[in-house]
Formats: sequence, C-alpha cells, structure tokens
Amino acid sequence: MPVSFLKALLMGNASVRSRERVHPEIKLQILNVHRVWRNKNYRDFGLERIIRLFLVCIQFFFPGLYIRHFGGLFGGFLGRRLATEFYILGKLVIPVAVLLGDFRPGQFLLALMIYLMLETMLYLTSLIFLAFEFSPTISYRRSLISIFINFMEISFSYSMLYLAGDHVYPNFFSMHFDSGLHAVFFSFITSATVGYGDIYPVHPLARTLVLSQVVFSFIFIGLIFNYFSSHAHERGEYSRLPSGKN
Repeated sequence: MPVSFLKALLMGNASVRSRERVHPEIKLQILNVHRVWRNKNYRDFGLERIIRLFLVCIQFFFPGLYIRHFGGLFGGFLGRRLATEFYILGKLVIPVAVLLGDFRPGQFLLALMIYLMLETMLYLTSLIFLAFEFSPTISYRRSLISIFINFMEISFSYSMLYLAGDHVYPNFFSMHFDSGLHAVFFSFITSATVGYGDIYPVHPLARTLVLSQVVFSFIFIGLIFNYFSSHAHERGEYSRLPSGKN
C-alpha cells in the first residue's frame, strides 16, 4: 500500500497547525500539577481538591502520557493525536484478540489488562474533575469516538476477567462459560444494567467484579456523555473547514 495513500487516509487535508511542533506532554502535565496545586484555573478544596491532585499526578504512572509525549516530539500536534488513537485502539485489540482466540490468559496478561483498564477509568474520571486543565479539544466528534472506544475496551476487559475467573474457580458464575462469546455477552449485559438473570455471579470475587462494572456504567456513561453534549456547542471545533463543511 503506497505511503501517500496511508497519509491521505489518516491525515486527509490536515492544516499546517496540525503538523507544527507542540510542547512536550510531560512538561505540560507537570504544569497541570502546578495549576491544580495553586488553584490557578479552578478553586477547589477538601475532598474535591484531593481527588483532582490524585488524578493529575497518577497520570505519570501510566504509558498513555509518554506515548502522547513521544508522539508529539516526532510528529507534532497531529502525531500526538494519532499516537493516542493507535494506543487506545491497541488497548481494545488486546482483550478482543484473547476472547476471539478463546485461550486462557496468563497472569501477566491479566495484570496488564487490569493496569490498562485502570488507566482508562482514571482518564475518564479526569475528564470530569480536570476539565479546566485540558486544552480545547480538536473535535468533539473525535472525542466521542475515543470515549466509545474506551467504553468498549472496559467492557471487553471485564469479559476477559470473567472468562479467566470462570476457568480458575468452579462456581464463579451460575453456569460455565463455554467460550469467550459467553463472557462478552455477560459483560455487555452487565454494562447495560439489563441483567437477564440467565447468568449471575456466585463467587464473591465475581460479585465484586460485576458490582464494579455496574458502578462504572452508571457513573461514566451518564457523566461522560453528558459532559461532551453540554460542551459541544460552547466551543468551536478546530477541525471544521473554513467553508463550514466537515
């Protein structure tokens, strides 16, 4: 496949601003820590302040920050965005590949998925509590796509955890999962809070996992999509063409 075709497919008619150099992401994150600590953009106190400080500092312990950093160093503004998108797609591909392959994940892979899933959950939480520290988004449609991929990642990651628990414990659920599809079915039914009742958790660990996924669904689906829908008309989208056509 020609390189020019790939560039046109991924970049389209990207503006000059999209290709220009950007400030190092790690340096920007350090500045965000200073802003939150000094109440520069938002006056917080008490429990809210502790949560904001935790969220802005915990990003240094996850790979997403460094992927954005090196993507910006080598590819500018657009490189940073593309690196971020490939990263979140990669986090989705891992559990999907495990489930489609229908093989038992090892301890290292399970630990990795929990680590990446925790990063996604904390990042989504930071979109709410650290909204004043984020720069205006390039496109709210793009942001909604990213949020949707994050939600799919969480759902498939829970599917992998359910499948692994079902293999380890004999009475993890009310029925044994014959394939990864059963785990995916249960995970998405749980995330939608439908609960058909044909499969239900029996083991205490299974109940804990299901409870955490239900809490995630209630909090994040409502708050995240409400956040973007309420701000979509307050700021212009930088990806809009001068003619007004997308």
